[in-house]
Amino acid sequence: SSSYRCGLVVNCECGFVTYEDWRLEDPSDLDHRMAEWTIGEAATATVVTARDGDDWHFAFRNFGEHFDVCLFPLPEVAERFVPGVIDRRHVPMRLYSLSKPLMSIGTAKLAETFTADARLRADRYDVIFGHAASDKAISVLSRRLGIPEEVYFPTHARFANTVSASIPLAMSLALEEGRLTRGQKVLLMAAGSGISIGLASFTF
Repeated sequence: SSSYRCGLVVNCECGFVTYEDWRLEDPSDLDHRMAEWTIGEAATATVVTARDGDDWHFAFRNFGEHFDVCLFPLPEVAERFVPGVIDRRHVPMRLYSLSKPLMSIGTAKLAETFTADARLRADRYDVIFGHAASDKAISVLSRRLGIPEEVYFPTHARFANTVSASIPLAMSLALEEGRLTRGQKVLLMAAGSGISIGLASFTF
């Protein structure tokens, strides 16, 4: 609504070890908990300022029918709202993630949301930052969207999955390393539990 001209976004993905149970009761639990071993930790602070002529464009979608492939159940809440869906692996205050379906559905919905948006499709991007849950997902998206893989700026191999800190962390590193410079066209891509999809394009 253009009500504000300057904002500060503070983000913290830390202390993960304190809310995860690392024990496996059965080998099949790996299918449901593999994501626990991919989490990295990061803290970021991002200043966002408005200026005349900004060309920000956002696209958000939610595919709630897939909520149960990745969730962080609150005590008693899940049982009240989705009885019959929650099972023994959905432990309150513990991350639950079916990694393979999450990656498959997440990348498919990212591609679907991108291709459904004419403005996003029309632009050519100098650099792309995304939720660094998997370097493999970048390869898949690159093929589906027809965007060269070298345009993406990955961080997963260096810092693991820093979840909601992935994009500001990547942008900070790209600035330091000279991959992000003024005047470049940027695309942000994120897929998370929900499944929720967020895309944004702008000129840096």
